[in-house]
Amino acid sequence: MEEAAPTANGARLDDAGGALFRRAMFLLGDEAAATRLAEELFVRFVVHAGGERMDPRARWAWIYRVVTAACLRQLPAGPAAARLGLDADSDRLDEATRATIVLRHFDGLDDAELGEVLGPAATRLPIAPALSSTSPHPSSLALDRDPGDQASHLATCTSCQARVAEATRLSEHFAREVAPLARPRVTAAIRAERARQPRGLRWRRLLWMTAAMVVVSGLALLVARPRRPARVDTPYADLKGASRAKKAGLQIVVRRGEEIRNLNPMAALRGGDRLHFRVRADRPRYLEVRVRGPAGEVRVFPEGAGETAAALVRPGQSLDRDYLVAAPPSRPTAGGAPNRLWIVALFGDRPFALDRPPEPEIETVPVRVDLE
Repeated sequence: MEEAAPTANGARLDDAGGALFRRAMFLLGDEAAATRLAEELFVRFVVHAGGERMDPRARWAWIYRVVTAACLRQLPAGPAAARLGLDADSDRLDEATRATIVLRHFDGLDDAELGEVLGPAATRLPIAPALSSTSPHPSSLALDRDPGDQASHLATCTSCQARVAEATRLSEHFAREVAPLARPRVTAAIRAERARQPRGLRWRRLLWMTAAMVVVSGLALLVARPRRPARVDTPYADLKGASRAKKAGLQIVVRRGEEIRNLNPMAALRGGDRLHFRVRADRPRYLEVRVRGPAGEVRVFPEGAGETAAALVRPGQSLDRDYLVAAPPSRPTAGGAPNRLWIVALFGDRPFALDRPPEPEIETVPVRVDLE
């Protein structure tokens, strides 16, 4: 979709635009909506997700995770949702559970594939075992990502042949009819988003808050610490043993090659590690997430050049964008200090302006992790 798009493993990133489009078409069944979504997500893929550096497995996991989440946010209830396995009560479920239902019921992903797309926690959701199936057909992810490995099955299965044929038709339609019209818009959006990147938070205002850093050894739950309310107003607030689930926070999963694990802030990260974020909260909150590393400062969430305010998120919601950890510089830092990655999450009960120092009412989670 971009005139001079870089390559990833020999495939132009234009191919990723077609994959985004056809995934959205399978879920939404609406070409106009799928086109808009593919354009928006392709910009994220190029500018924020480091798409040109993704290996094919990571690329398809990103596409399934991000497009599924985006489609679920705009999918109306009724027959369209029922086709994906969502009933009338599913709107009351959190985003992670709804995505699990779709990926299990509609796409046929097994436990290993579901863990790759949504993280290991998805396979432990109470609803996940009940959705497990013994379908003789490969999942839609396997057909998209590893078609050669499915050749013997495809030779005799007419339903999977039809699925692959429809995917091929949509990709060819995208390349022939959609991409030429979308390319100028997407190219302009990529340039605008890249031009915006140098702007960032005033990190010195955040980094002095080291004492407020939350270190949860062996866990991936980084919890925001609000200012302590007066006991006279809230006598039971923050009692010893109170549930951490009621504090806003992030669940962070690290992918290193084929290994997927929870983030341990005491263990150093490496260049090439990929971080995936999920919201932990007891109610909807407004959120901004930023990361500062060797590659500079970047806003992870919300994305988009036109975004000016923190985005409303729901408990259990997976953020659309991963963060790719860049390799630290080979030269040691001044004084021999270790290279570090800072992850900062800002939570509010009302919308607040992005790219600014946090106001007093904003709950802040600054997390520091060393880099190898």
